Amino acid sequence: MSHHSEAEAELVQATFPFDIRPNWLPSDARMRKAEAARRIFEELWLGCHEDRLTPQDIQDTFFKGISDLISYREGWHSGRYWSVNAWKRALATNAVTNNGLIAEHVLPRTAALNYALGLKDERAAGDFVWNASFYCMITKEENDALTRAGFAAEGNENDPWERYSRNGSRIMILDVEDAQGRKLIPSAEREKLKKLAILEPWKAEYGQRHALPPLAATPLAA
Repeated sequence: MSHHSEAEAELVQATFPFDIRPNWLPSDARMRKAEAARRIFEELWLGCHEDRLTPQDIQDTFFKGISDLISYREGWHSGRYWSVNAWKRALATNAVTNNGLIAEHVLPRTAALNYALGLKDERAAGDFVWNASFYCMITKEENDALTRAGFAAEGNENDPWERYSRNGSRIMILDVEDAQGRKLIPSAEREKLKKLAILEPWKAEYGQRHALPPLAATPLAA
């Protein structure tokens, strides 16, 4: 995975035309927790390869904390990757929770962990987990399609986005821009998405907050 460049949009409330809770946005504390989680994973990797721990021991800890702490280092439900349908739903409802949106690990955690445990040393394993742990906001319907297609736990460690391009589970990713025209998605990742033909161009309408439906009038008492 590629990360920040000066041309990338910031992950701040002003970037999003729908409400994000302040504590869900990136912070120094999130990054510190992610870095600590990486160090812990490297120690667990050593424990496994020195036969002090089993892969199952590591899996439990990886799923219950390490993976999410690293994946959400740039925020929770406020990241750089959004399916077109997820963005539209967030825009229409002015919300990123309680509306069927899911922060989906682009490379499933099972696939990421299995590959990392097979690497040659703890630093290589830590690097891989750091780079492979990221999420995309998708809808429940899109998540269900991935499951039906057999990709709930399977993925390509060399091309995590590939599972989004398959027939039956195709998910279009929105090329989000902020008000200054800066892209959320790093340029290297945008090229990968273009190659897979799953990058949807940005349109001005995606940056406009939709009017929420009016509340129903309360009937007057007789």
